[in-house]
Amino acid sequence: MIPINRILLIDDDSLSNKAHGKIIRDMDMFSTLSVCSSGESALELLNSCNPVSNQTDSMPDVILLDIKMPKMDGFQFMEKFDQIKGRWNHKVVMCMLTASMNTRHRIEGHSKKSIQAFLYKPLDPNELKQLLKSHYETIAP
Repeated sequence: MIPINRILLIDDDSLSNKAHGKIIRDMDMFSTLSVCSSGESALELLNSCNPVSNQTDSMPDVILLDIKMPKMDGFQFMEKFDQIKGRWNHKVVMCMLTASMNTRHRIEGHSKKSIQAFLYKPLDPNELKQLLKSHYETIAP
């Protein structure tokens, strides 16, 4: 059984969300895909999960996070996420999405313990599957 239930895609670009949503659905590995167009709306969604009941069925198992977004970029989201993630006893694989070749982003991202990987846009399903296999042992080849 695949231990991945929910994926959360956070990106302000609606075309990227549409394309990445199709790629994710076609992978047929997740039962639920949630899409947020901003870091703020993603935090609202995450904060709606009830930590008292440890409602892990509504927590994402994977978060794909765009780096460059207005108001709250991916790194600012990570700072806020790091403050709330301790409420749940739940593994979340965090992956930053970027179209940029800016090495500063990678250096900054690798200094954050919560970020497991960087993937380039457009999302490559094979790269995503490889990332997930490295974090969830029971994924089929």
